[in-house]
Amino acid sequence: MAIYGAVRLDKVAAIAGGIESVKHSVRLENGMIHHVAGLASGEREVKSVVTPSTASILTDSILLHASPELNYVEGETILDFSVEVGKIGRSYHLEVGDIITVTDAVITGASVVGQFLIPANNSLKLTAAANLDGGTRFAARVLEKGSIYGQASTTFQVIKN
Repeated sequence: MAIYGAVRLDKVAAIAGGIESVKHSVRLENGMIHHVAGLASGEREVKSVVTPSTASILTDSILLHASPELNYVEGETILDFSVEVGKIGRSYHLEVGDIITVTDAVITGASVVGQFLIPANNSLKLTAAANLDGGTRFAARVLEKGSIYGQASTTFQVIKN
């Protein structure tokens, strides 16, 4: 079986207004990032997920996908969980100071303590960056490398959004 991304919300300030129900045309793993657009087709409260682009990472806020891991197949674990295409998931508006841990499966490149994670063009994964020279609305500082659910993980704190 595939190993999907997993997330631990260590310290997240999101309250009812900071949580969105979302739907996308691709499988969403916990720990992926995205923007939201208007309502999903045929929905009253579910927003459409938008993959970051070169232009949007400069202007739009980032949300973190973190749906409750519900597995109904014997032997499956948190790492087997994802939200299928067309199904509704849960995402959080991130605020400066939020602390989150994700498995490295949802990070592009090797994250390094003291360096940064930023969004990248056409990707739902955060990307490791040595500095913030390229310009981005969202940035997180890597606080710690570790392990969750038996997988390598990165703990980060939001410093811009």
